[in-house]
Amino acid sequence: MSSTGWSTSADLRNQVQRHWDSGRLLAALLTHESLFPLELRFRAPDTRALSERFDEVRQWIRNLEGEAGYQIEWVEINNRVLGRNRIPARILVPAAADAFELIGKTSEAERFGCLANRILRTFPELLPWLARRPLITLENAVDWERILSVLLWFRRHPRSGLYLRQLDIVGVDTKFIENRKTLLSELLDIVLPADAVESTALGQRNFDTRYGLAPKHPQIRFRILDERLSMQGLTDLAVPAPEFAPLTIPVRRVFITENEINGLPFRRFPKVWSFSAWAMA
Repeated sequence: MSSTGWSTSADLRNQVQRHWDSGRLLAALLTHESLFPLELRFRAPDTRALSERFDEVRQWIRNLEGEAGYQIEWVEINNRVLGRNRIPARILVPAAADAFELIGKTSEAERFGCLANRILRTFPELLPWLARRPLITLENAVDWERILSVLLWFRRHPRSGLYLRQLDIVGVDTKFIENRKTLLSELLDIVLPADAVESTALGQRNFDTRYGLAPKHPQIRFRILDERLSMQGLTDLAVPAPEFAPLTIPVRRVFITENEINGLPFRRFPKVWSFSAWAMA
C-alpha cells in the first residue's frame, strides 16, 4: 500500500503472487476451478482526496493504467469543483494468462502445463496430487523423466525383494532415489496397488520395507569381554540385527553403549562374564 493508502500496481501484483505461492493459480489449470475473473482487493481515493489532491490522483491513475495483466473498471463521479471525472473502482484479472503475465510467471506456467500433461499420460491417477503440489512439481521439473521411470519400475516389480542398490533402472542411479525418498513415497503410495505397499512401515528410514525392497539391517557390533566365551577365538564381532537377536551367550552382565568410542575402551572381565554391544547404521 502506498503512503496515501491507495492501492498501487505493486499491491495488485503482490495479491496475485500470493495466489501463485499457494499453488492455487497452477492448480486451477488442472481442476478448472472458477477462479477468473479474479477480483483484487482495491482501495481508491475518496471524493475529498480527488478535490484536494487532484494531481496526485491523476498520477496514481496513470501508474495503474501503465500495468498489463489486469482490467480496470471505472466509475464516473461528479465533483462540484472539478466536474465529472472517471476514477478506478474495481480491479479484475480476466484470465489465468493475465495473472501469469502480471507476476512474470508465464514461462513457469507453460512448463507446468507440459509437465502435467507428460505425467498424466503415464499416471492419470496423479491428477489430485499435481493439483495439491504444483510448485513441488515445478521444483523437480528436470527430474520428472527419472521420477516416472522409478514409479514405473516399482509398479512392474511389486515387492521385488531386491536391495535398493541392486535396482537396474535406465538413467537412474540409486543416489537419485535415496535423495528423493519423501517425494517418491508420496507418489508411490498413489500409483502402487495397496497390496504392494507395507502400510505399517512409515517414514524415510522404512522406505525399503514399505515398497517391498530388501531392508538393509543395522549391524550390531559387540565385544565379548571374557575370552572364555569367545567364538572360535573371536571377541569383537559385528552381525546384522536379525542374526544378533537369537544369539545365545551365557553372560552374567551386559553393557549397552551409545557408540563404539564408548564400547571399545571396556577392559576384559576374565572372572565375571560380561558383554558390551552397540548398533552401527
